[in-house]
Amino acid sequence: MNLVGTEREPDIGRYAKEVYKRAREARDAVAEAPLTAQVQEQAGSALHDVRGLASDLQHKLARALHAEPRRVQQQELHISVAAPTRAPPRPQQLEGPGIGMLYAVLAVVGGLGAILAVRAASGARARRAQGGRWVRDRSLGGKMVFVEDAPARPMPDRSGDFELAGQRGAVAAAAGAAAASVPDTGSSAPATGRSAPVTAGGAASTDGGEAAMPEWWSPGPRLSVSGAYREQAARRAREILVELEDAKLAGRDYDIGLLVALRQVCGEAGVSVRARTESGRDALFRAGAEAAASAAMDAATSQLGGAAPARFVTGLARDLDVPEEWAATMSLGVVAGRARGALVDACAAYRASDSQEAVYQLLRLAGLLDALPLPPHSAQADMVATGLANRATLPEREAIFMTYGKMEPRTADRVAEMLGFNPELTASWTRPWFCDGKECPPFKNLTRDEDCEVREYKPATFYYVNVTGLPFVAAYAKAEVQLLRYTAGANLKGVKIESTTPALVRFKPNENYDRAEKDYVIAYYLPPSLQDDPPRPESDSIGIIKATRTLTYVASFGGFGVESNIIAQAKALRDKLRADGQRFDESKFWFHLYDPPTKLVNRYNEVAFEAT
Repeated sequence: MNLVGTEREPDIGRYAKEVYKRAREARDAVAEAPLTAQVQEQAGSALHDVRGLASDLQHKLARALHAEPRRVQQQELHISVAAPTRAPPRPQQLEGPGIGMLYAVLAVVGGLGAILAVRAASGARARRAQGGRWVRDRSLGGKMVFVEDAPARPMPDRSGDFELAGQRGAVAAAAGAAAASVPDTGSSAPATGRSAPVTAGGAASTDGGEAAMPEWWSPGPRLSVSGAYREQAARRAREILVELEDAKLAGRDYDIGLLVALRQVCGEAGVSVRARTESGRDALFRAGAEAAASAAMDAATSQLGGAAPARFVTGLARDLDVPEEWAATMSLGVVAGRARGALVDACAAYRASDSQEAVYQLLRLAGLLDALPLPPHSAQADMVATGLANRATLPEREAIFMTYGKMEPRTADRVAEMLGFNPELTASWTRPWFCDGKECPPFKNLTRDEDCEVREYKPATFYYVNVTGLPFVAAYAKAEVQLLRYTAGANLKGVKIESTTPALVRFKPNENYDRAEKDYVIAYYLPPSLQDDPPRPESDSIGIIKATRTLTYVASFGGFGVESNIIAQAKALRDKLRADGQRFDESKFWFHLYDPPTKLVNRYNEVAFEAT
């Protein structure tokens, strides 16, 4: 093995020689002298000195390399030692009779650390077998853990990789040892870097079948650039990677700014880099996934250089040459962990009657699931539900879900799973906020952007009236009178019907979309309790209709529902759908009126076209 000295620390070589001398004295004393108490005392004293000198050497080397890493000069001192046969016990004081042999192992890997391993065993000679080293694991509070040496496996070659001049071999070797000690906390998959296929539900697949990636996984195409620019970018990317790995070895966390810089350099030139070890590579990627989750929860994409969290994660996986299935597994593990934390905090806030904090945590969760949603029926969501079942009561989880469903119905089904509920049975809880607590037709958001969303309305029963020959305002007023009589008890069952929202008004615009025909249908959704057996109206002017599953394009707007404004909003949506190449029925559209006339501000309205 190598002991490395530096120009700034000329006395390190003297320390190394002294360590070597004391280690040899300890070995010879045990091998040649009788096994007496005096010999054991000598050996213990020598071992104590060796450990102290090695520790001093380690700190001096770390300070020298941290201060000026590029001035490292190698000075080799070769020490022949016997390798342990299996993972040795942690270093401890030798005591008691029957010690057959004592030897000291000084392992200074690449000049960045000195690790002593001591083994006491019966017999005349040490037995050789698999090697390894003791490392300090910060995730376990600084405890020493033994890491076995594993044969290095070549990383897959990529066309965007370039071997850069000036690599420091000793530093690279040390990086491998330190990166191997990074704990894998984001997934139960082994830290070997092998691909763990992801099933449609997001769980690791063991049947060898084809893996299904998350719906948001989209690394994008590689850019085509000149060879010179590509090589220059690869060199810069490698420099950033070395800086990240060296900082980790020095005990510092990964710099997210450097990860963002790496993503930008690799993305602009279509290159990728190879970390020194697979475990180090995975640790870098997991740090990037954590940063993306934080940016999504805080609505701060500036933390990622302006990149969307999903694009940042998928691009970083390719930049670091992480297999896609394994990267997806790690990403979903990070998302599940963050979601669990937000739900635990929300439940705790609800228990403490701190509604403001509960809503804040749910808003952060909504941002996370909007950017990086878990797949439906995923194993990660099931594990979160199992953990929360022991942390929050059923009423607490129900209250949290009802609050979330009103805030963000699009991802309410995923939250239902994480809270231990069947998403198929929670439709009544997912009423959007603009329904204002009233029953409204159940629907599912399929896609959404700033100008339009696509909804899938479930089959439902409505009561309606058709009014012709009157302008919109008069027709709506006439219809309201007839429908109010029906809900007040003017039906064959004589029951009062709970009011629902919105009022659904069908418009038939002219060809120019500047006015509508005097032919309107005004309809309301029947409450769930009457869906299967609607009361028959006493008046023949009121009809009952069972609508089938309907796909609609919806746009929202504020203010009062004036006819000219309604038609203008519908025309704008029509033009957008035409430009997008969507197929829909242009001969009519629906106006959704949610608010009563008494509400003067913050009004909410919608126009909708049915897809064909």
